[in-house]
Amino acid sequence: MTMNPPTTTLDLDRLAVDLERGGPVAVTTHLDALVDRARVLGIDTPSLDALTDPDAAAVVRNRAFALVTAQLRRLGRTRPNGTLTAAA
Repeated sequence: MTMNPPTTTLDLDRLAVDLERGGPVAVTTHLDALVDRARVLGIDTPSLDALTDPDAAAVVRNRAFALVTAQLRRLGRTRPNGTLTAAA
């Protein structure tokens, strides 16, 4: 199933809640979309691989989520309305 990638900081907040409630396995497709979005925006960190690694412990994936979303939020602050889209 293809998911729409997060496009606003509010989307990241919603994903964080879902991750907390169900763990990484419950939001795997959302995490894949998040990683795809991060790569499009130029984020290159080992945390992207850890975030989507099904063999990684949940705590490792949660920490990777925090690191990746922090980087995305920094990008979002530089764009109107907190959008997380690639520059034109």
